[in-house]
Amino acid sequence: MPGPMPLDGVVVADFSRVLAGPLAASTLADLGADVIKVERAASGDVTRQWGPPWTGNSSSYFESANRGKRSLGNRHPSIAPYEALDTGEGVLALAVGNDAQFVRLCEIVGDPDLAGDPRFVTNAQRVAHRDELAVALEARLRSDTAASWATRLMDAGVPAGTIGTVADGFALAEHLGLDPRVPVPGGADQIRSPLRFERTPIGRYERPPRLDEHGDEIRRWLAADPDSIGQASDLPEGEDRGIHG
Repeated sequence: MPGPMPLDGVVVADFSRVLAGPLAASTLADLGADVIKVERAASGDVTRQWGPPWTGNSSSYFESANRGKRSLGNRHPSIAPYEALDTGEGVLALAVGNDAQFVRLCEIVGDPDLAGDPRFVTNAQRVAHRDELAVALEARLRSDTAASWATRLMDAGVPAGTIGTVADGFALAEHLGLDPRVPVPGGADQIRSPLRFERTPIGRYERPPRLDEHGDEIRRWLAADPDSIGQASDLPEGEDRGIHG
């Protein structure tokens, strides 16, 4: 029976697109994180259209950098209300997945009769009339802030959350005790690595090098006896990794 993955229980919101960011987020998914890919409504990540070659799902380009993720467009194509809506202050993300949650949503926003509106009784009807539903909900949501609505809705079992800034993300991580910042001697604070290993914890954080800062040391090392390259004792001071190949 395989054990837990290093990032089991970690949720990652992937707002990146094209290649570098999506590929990095896929690596986190490989390590067990629940990676939610947030895409533009309807069109999604532009690389979905970068083909041929094509797969049964999208382009091979997109497939190569987005494995292991779950997708969350700003408006779900087959569920409503499952989108971002404006409030009196801030944007609220709703993920109402069934009729019971929709009834509770309508009660919380102060319009219980909305759940009985013939246009919105079932999910299929809500999807067919999603624009009218968004207008009706935003009219109610403007009476309070996104943060307040998110708290009240989550307490009632309706999936909801705020859409925040990078600073909000740090604040949430700190609130959860994840300690996301790490001081780096001689440099600016960095983001702590999300990788967690019990026997070999990551504890080495150094500032990025200045241009050619270690050039002379490395060139002397490369010019040394080829048979010694790869021996830790022969590396420039401060290094402890060899060249493998």
